[in-house]
Amino acid sequence: MVAVRALSDAKTFPLGVTPEQFGAVGDGVTDDTLALRAAITGAGNGGVIVFKPGATYLLTGALTPRQGQTWNGNGATLKRAAEVKTTTASAIVKNVNGQTITLSSVTGFSVGMDVTVFDGATSSTADNYNHRITALNAGAKTITVDTPFAIDFPSGGTVIRSFSQIDTTRTGTNVPDVTIKGLRFDGNQAGNASLQWWWVNNEILAGGDRLKVLDCYIVNAQAEAVQCGGIGIEISRNWIKDCQGNGIHLSAATGGSNQARITGNYIKNCNLSGTLTGHADGCIVLSNLVADTLVDGNYCENGIGGVSSINSNDNSDITIANNTIRNCTQYAIGGLTSNDYVQNLIIEGNRCYSSGYIYLYSGGSPSAGVGPRRFIVRGNLLVLTWIKALKCYDGVISGNNIYNVGDTTNNAVEVTSCQGVVVQGNNIVGGNRNIVVTGTTNSKEVLVTGNRCRDAYNQGIALFDDDMVDCAANDNLVTVGSAFSPATSYVGIMLGNGSTADGNRIDIGKNTSGHYGIQCPNGGTNTLGAVVQNNIIRTLSSVPSIRLFGGAQNNIVDHNFIVQAISRGADGAQPNTVSNNVTIY
Repeated sequence: MVAVRALSDAKTFPLGVTPEQFGAVGDGVTDDTLALRAAITGAGNGGVIVFKPGATYLLTGALTPRQGQTWNGNGATLKRAAEVKTTTASAIVKNVNGQTITLSSVTGFSVGMDVTVFDGATSSTADNYNHRITALNAGAKTITVDTPFAIDFPSGGTVIRSFSQIDTTRTGTNVPDVTIKGLRFDGNQAGNASLQWWWVNNEILAGGDRLKVLDCYIVNAQAEAVQCGGIGIEISRNWIKDCQGNGIHLSAATGGSNQARITGNYIKNCNLSGTLTGHADGCIVLSNLVADTLVDGNYCENGIGGVSSINSNDNSDITIANNTIRNCTQYAIGGLTSNDYVQNLIIEGNRCYSSGYIYLYSGGSPSAGVGPRRFIVRGNLLVLTWIKALKCYDGVISGNNIYNVGDTTNNAVEVTSCQGVVVQGNNIVGGNRNIVVTGTTNSKEVLVTGNRCRDAYNQGIALFDDDMVDCAANDNLVTVGSAFSPATSYVGIMLGNGSTADGNRIDIGKNTSGHYGIQCPNGGTNTLGAVVQNNIIRTLSSVPSIRLFGGAQNNIVDHNFIVQAISRGADGAQPNTVSNNVTIY
């Protein structure tokens, strides 16, 4: 029995308490759960707990800090004990306080342990809460738990020891002003194979304003390493590795986050269980109710996403800057999935390698005023990583260095069904298309200007669909090197109806029949084609500088400087205007 000292506040131990004062052993074998809970009570509100360097404290249930407490880890380890599980011999009824459950066996269970239930076949139907054993009857094989279950379970479900090592949420009231620093967390995946569920068995589950998790080392997380929320929280300089679920998750389940700072963390190997955890998104996950947040200077490697799940109307005023992201399977940054009003996003100075997209997406429609708005994607270094904006408006994609050599499938920059987007000053090598603007009815007021586009496989710049009203490609440099082999139908700039190409320089160094410098659209009797003017187009003998399809109408090709002839079929009912073009050499 651990002697718990009833202390009212931190004044009793101004220099802090140690777990050993309350009976903890710290040998990694002895269950120290009750001793650590006693130390928390003993330290009181605003108190300090000083852990012994090199100690390993074995846990069978969650620890809940008191308001204002600081835990100085000194490199000590909190280790999750190996799982204990059995089946139920009675049904569980939801919404019942103090429920007693009959088990097939109570071996390994004890008072003070935290448990949950799943359906016996899959953890995807687990109860979303842990429940503390308050009484155990070995003869009757029953346990009584403190809190109600959220789901009805028939007899035959699985009862399993389940807890987040630190959990400030289990009482239903978040705990503010908690600081956790210098602790090590061992999730003991090898000893806990049956349940990985993001609601119940994380390493840190903490909701509370001004939370700080600093300089911690978290390995083998059962679900998420850190799930947290609150105003003014800071998660910084932590080492997180080998998580079954997400690395750091700012979550509505812990109250959401405002004015959070996620900085300088090292996060590697997340989402090892795929979707089994129930919330599988990446190394750093923003999720719902996250605003006015900075994600800066983190290293993220091997997750579904680097910084992802920006998928709620309240994910606004977020800056994602100076992160290094490697080998993420879907997103480097992004992942908007709803009819969102996300706004005021800045994504800048990140280095992303082989990590899918920087992806800003909405299921809504810009014409209805729905979709990400006022975003800036600038100054990022992307290698085999792409930028995609879908159904967004009033954004800037500028100054990015994108190197996708060898990729003939993905577009380096893709702007689809967007309005009021500027693509400016990017340096792009490789990709299926260097830059593409598409969207049959919704792409409007998109300006592609001042970019350097080299060695795309199909097109350097494509204003791709039939209706490109007020879309323009101006003052860009589009080149194909003599050593590169693009598709046989390569076009430097492909234009859609209503678009403009003005002041571009195109230099195609490959002499392949079927290539064109600029390709004009079909236009129509009552449809404006494209305006092509003031461009300098250098092509070799087999590559016409400008192509007008047979039957094309209402294009204006004027004052261009060309090397090869203009390829021109018979004009349609409304002829094209082709004038004042100069063959320069």
